[in-house]
Amino acid sequence: MFWEAELAARYPTLRRGSVLNDGYAAIRCGEPSGVGVVIQAGTAGAVAPRGRDGAPWDLGLWTQHHLGGSGLAHEARRAVYLAELGLGPQTVLTEALTEFYGKRSATELNHWFSRREGGAPPLAGPRAAYAGVGARRTGLAGPDAAGGKVSVVFFGSVLMAEASPETAALLEDWMCSCPEPPRTWRRCRR
Repeated sequence: MFWEAELAARYPTLRRGSVLNDGYAAIRCGEPSGVGVVIQAGTAGAVAPRGRDGAPWDLGLWTQHHLGGSGLAHEARRAVYLAELGLGPQTVLTEALTEFYGKRSATELNHWFSRREGGAPPLAGPRAAYAGVGARRTGLAGPDAAGGKVSVVFFGSVLMAEASPETAALLEDWMCSCPEPPRTWRRCRR
């Protein structure tokens, strides 16, 4: 890996290191063994699983959903636009977003965002699904699992907020993505 080679060249006395996404930084915060799945949602989001053998599985560009707050904003606007087109259910978000942005209608809001003159679907489902894939890819869950339950760590401002509807939906959706209940749920604060 490029960055590992760069670190080795610049710091030859460094005994051990790894270059991973920021989701992995939270694993030991919530699970001292470093084995488990981190689900992070702040401005952006990440899912970072590490198996019992220490191997991570990089979700990287496999994810096709915006998993953080930016994705929540996108999904809220999407719900408003689909309702306006008659392709989705009417939503209280139309009034909330048009009032917040000072626009008279969903059409005006759409034009403003594109620089032309109930709630949004939660992202918990995709987060839980990706976490389930990561748990299976690292051997923490699925038919080849070594047994035992998976530790899951929640990280990021979206999942840390008191009474977060995203956290509640994520807890429920995990069971649909990974039939084995988690060993522990932990919220990791910085």
